[in-house]
Amino acid sequence: MAKRRRLKASIKRRSKKSALVVITIIIAIIINIYIGSLIILKGPSQAFSNLVISTMMETRRGKALIRLFFSDSEIDTILAKNNVIQSNEITNYTEDDFLSYLAFEMFRRGQYDKVTLTYLAEYYCGAIGDMKRLWKVLK
Repeated sequence: MAKRRRLKASIKRRSKKSALVVITIIIAIIINIYIGSLIILKGPSQAFSNLVISTMMETRRGKALIRLFFSDSEIDTILAKNNVIQSNEITNYTEDDFLSYLAFEMFRRGQYDKVTLTYLAEYYCGAIGDMKRLWKVLK
């Protein structure tokens, strides 16, 4: 009987110690996540912070996380700095191999607009299959 009691007491002590270790680890992980988020979102590089905030505001879960760290007015200020200005101005592009490569990669992934298609139609020269795909979209 005495052995059994000692065994139960020993198991109880060990389980309490184990629970304390697990709780300590969980708290340490939460603190590290919070500090890491602060460093990324309010860290030394304002440009990187603004980029992360703008990117996260485009996702459903990211919005919730950003709203934990910033007020709505701060978010609006940051997003206002990173807006794309639409322009109907016609620009004269010159041929650039790297730009052609990037424009075609975006076309290949289905991420293109009228300006990209116009540039590709003017300057892209590639495989027949690629040119045929581009031609079909341009029709």
